[in-house]
Amino acid sequence: MAEVIKTKNYEFEVIETPGHSVGHIALVERSRGWCFSGDIFSRENLKVTRPGEDRGETIKSMERLISCDTDRLILFTSVGKIVENGREALKNTIIYLKELAKSSQEMISQGYEIDGIVNEIFGGEHRFAELTNGQYTSATLIKSVLKI
Repeated sequence: MAEVIKTKNYEFEVIETPGHSVGHIALVERSRGWCFSGDIFSRENLKVTRPGEDRGETIKSMERLISCDTDRLILFTSVGKIVENGREALKNTIIYLKELAKSSQEMISQGYEIDGIVNEIFGGEHRFAELTNGQYTSATLIKSVLKI
């Protein structure tokens, strides 16, 4: 893959951001502070994820984006959100995922099963699980953060 994609008016650095999927990338236009983040960020407090996502790699990718040498970092997400303070949003997401991992690990050590953790933390499985035929679930998110 190219390291830089140039258009008539802009120059985008290609940054590898695995975690959501293998081969995932973000495009950063340094002079503008734009980051087309794809699926690496959708919201700060995730409630669901799909199988195959690696939240440990997601955290590393988010840290890579935070460290971009730009005055600001505006996230343009795949869900159509524009996040003006992208660095803060990414930092908050990392904190959230690490705290979720810690809480989940503590509950496992207390004898909880995944469904019990989902019930305690989220009040049950998210309705998105049914809407996506089980592809995006809170249980999968808990399983993923337990690997961090």
